Amino acid sequence: MSDSALARLLEHLPGPDTVSQAAVAERAATTLRPAGAFGRLDAVASWLAAWQWSTTPKVEKPAVVVFGADHGVTAEGVSKYPGEVTQAMVAAMDQGVATVTALATQVGATFSFHDAGVGRPTGNIRVDDAMSPDEFDDAVKVGVDAVENIDADLLVFGEVGIGNTT
Repeated sequence: MSDSALARLLEHLPGPDTVSQAAVAERAATTLRPAGAFGRLDAVASWLAAWQWSTTPKVEKPAVVVFGADHGVTAEGVSKYPGEVTQAMVAAMDQGVATVTALATQVGATFSFHDAGVGRPTGNIRVDDAMSPDEFDDAVKVGVDAVENIDADLLVFGEVGIGNTT
């Protein structure tokens, strides 16, 4: 999948419904309360309305989807933790004792983890490309396959891998 193939894939995804988004924002604006009383809740509600194509957005079937991979740049000592910590974090998710799994359980969300390269680090970006075009295609396919058949009204994505913020 080249950049243009990825663009074609994204091209077929539906966009937000700006009419629903505006309706929810307008309803929030006409509700009597102190300015800013709900923090970001109004913005989140109108965003959710846009993506659910509904003026009454709701979350009844949330799903948390986490992807994990090892990053070659950790060889440079860029993180406080060694790359092996990624595998420990994945094990904690598998056992249901990671923070993300506890939070997913608390809110009634399904949880799934998808291996995008744990134990198979990317290239070290200090000296090389992190991924070849084929490796990029494989990573995109992991993501597409992960969400293709999920029945959810809200997808929450996460990622895990030491060196991921470099």
